[in-house]
Amino acid sequence: MDALFFPVVLLLLLLVAIVKSPRFKGFIGEVYVSKGLEKLAEEGGMHLFDDVTLPVKDGTTQIDHVLISRSGVFVIETKNMSGWIFGAERQSHWTQVLYKKKTKFQNPLRQNYKHIKAIEDCLGVDGSKVHGVIVFVGGAVPKTEFPPSVHWRRNSMLNFLKSPRQVVLTESEVEALCQALEGRRFERGLRTTQQHIKNVRAARIVSQASTDGCPRCGSAMVERRSKKTGDVFLGCTNFPKCRGTRKVETPKVVAFLRQQ
Repeated sequence: MDALFFPVVLLLLLLVAIVKSPRFKGFIGEVYVSKGLEKLAEEGGMHLFDDVTLPVKDGTTQIDHVLISRSGVFVIETKNMSGWIFGAERQSHWTQVLYKKKTKFQNPLRQNYKHIKAIEDCLGVDGSKVHGVIVFVGGAVPKTEFPPSVHWRRNSMLNFLKSPRQVVLTESEVEALCQALEGRRFERGLRTTQQHIKNVRAARIVSQASTDGCPRCGSAMVERRSKKTGDVFLGCTNFPKCRGTRKVETPKVVAFLRQQ
């Protein structure tokens, strides 16, 4: 009995950790939203694509749901969150307050903007026919004013998508967009997800290196190499007028980026 006790406890703790992880919560939220969208698509003659990974300039982007109908292309981002949500349309990050704990997360409107542009580029569809939708599930409560494209319950989003709107695509155009999306998306699966995560991490490192300004004058920084030591560092683009420098986080990061 004692020999089984500790392995069982460890297994239970592992399961609890998995269930509480953001990735698992996100997956559950996406499944919940997808079930509602599936029914909507069947009833309304729409076409639903879940977990769409598309190529972009800095790697890949992963879209939760894409709904294609004669009313246009709807790019849907799901957030499975609870607590109070504070934010503004133009803020880079929003704030979740849960049991007095404050957590910053990326503004999903900005996140979904990249998804929208990927759809426009990959499908060659006019931007006026592509619409972004954000849906929170999990009981989150808005505490500031948010744009109408942000919904706080699945049913609210579904009612929005069901509402009458102008027809902007012909049946043949809808079919062509569906075929184009199916042809451009990466195959769904663990390998694609792992590669996407790798791309996101690499892009984040590059973005941080390129957008953090010079500590002296605030200008952009570029990668340089010391002639004496061979070490890589970030130098001000105003050199030699400005000699501001900044260290690269680790040599491993630079090596990783050069392998990409």
